[in-house]
Amino acid sequence: MRDEFVKYGLTVEQFERFFDTIVVETLDQAAERVAGDPKGKEGVDELKEIFAKAARLGFAQHIAFDWTLVRGLDYYTGPIFEARAKTESGFGSFGGGGRYDDLIGLYGGQPQGAVGFSFGLERLIGLLEERGGAKNAAPRALLIAAADGERVEAAEKLALALRRAGIAVRFLGQAKKDKVFKYSTAAGLPRVVIVGEEEAASGVYALRDGETRQERKLTEAELIAALTRAQ
Repeated sequence: MRDEFVKYGLTVEQFERFFDTIVVETLDQAAERVAGDPKGKEGVDELKEIFAKAARLGFAQHIAFDWTLVRGLDYYTGPIFEARAKTESGFGSFGGGGRYDDLIGLYGGQPQGAVGFSFGLERLIGLLEERGGAKNAAPRALLIAAADGERVEAAEKLALALRRAGIAVRFLGQAKKDKVFKYSTAAGLPRVVIVGEEEAASGVYALRDGETRQERKLTEAELIAALTRAQ
């Protein structure tokens, strides 16, 4: 890298000063470098909140800060990310994305914040082949939603616990009941759990089945057992 910069006119000393300025290993170092820049501070604060939330939800060990990561500067407006899988040859990237607040409005939609990502299909196929292929079709996912904003994190924790147990889960976020059931019907996902104040406090959840019209009150462990049998 140094040779390339020197070729375009920088001295070795200039490059070393430049490199020492931009290279950071931690978010705390990044915060020091952008202390006088309001936009830079905002970006670091957003990343710190992402890592803090990952710690609260129990998967902080699966994410890492990488100062070298760059994606489309013309439309990304916030944090960006890359997904990697551990393979025999190391870690291979198979997807990436980030936050873009203006893109939807730019193409005629209602202006709103959004996070998007894309996968490399060939890379995913390669990973499946490396790991023995997809032997069984995935079961229909359980739909989980939060009844209000204060219960989103509790619903996320439940979704993560079920996923760790091998249960397919689709997380809808915060949504009203009628929206959840409309989405459930449209997506063909009849099994639904909505986490409200009572569920978050008691740890007992109502599992609704839109096909049988039955509802059962189950703890997290009982949910895992019931859904494992149904797969």
